[in-house]
Amino acid sequence: IMSILRIKNSKLKGEVFVNHSKSYLHRYIFASSFAAENTIIKGFDLSEDIKDTMLSLISFADFDLLDNGDVLVKPRENKKSLDRVRIEASGTTLRFMLFNILDGNLHEIYMGDKLFERPNEPAFKIFDDNGIKYRINDKNKSISIKGDL
Repeated sequence: IMSILRIKNSKLKGEVFVNHSKSYLHRYIFASSFAAENTIIKGFDLSEDIKDTMLSLISFADFDLLDNGDVLVKPRENKKSLDRVRIEASGTTLRFMLFNILDGNLHEIYMGDKLFERPNEPAFKIFDDNGIKYRINDKNKSISIKGDL
């Protein structure tokens, strides 16, 4: 027996209770940065990876650490990808930014040593399949990307 779920276009409002993990927190921050309204994320752990994510999204949203440890994410009206982004160690942030930064303009993502060594072939295959230009620069540990999805 197959169930069918119909979803109608509407605005979401209210509270959502979700699992707390660093992996999920990256996703919450990304989704909140692209939302139309402010979001409060509770039970926030400000690790180095999470700082990477927030810094890479600074052109999409403002982040306020509240006195109780929660984070208020305030999306900007005029979202624009930064021309240059530094991601020190977060593979999750890199994978999200490789695709969300694409707006037709040239962008560079600089990485820490260990992050630069991690494999990104699945992303590069998608780039190749969609005509997205990219160049890997071993000297300054960066990827230059130009294209749009």
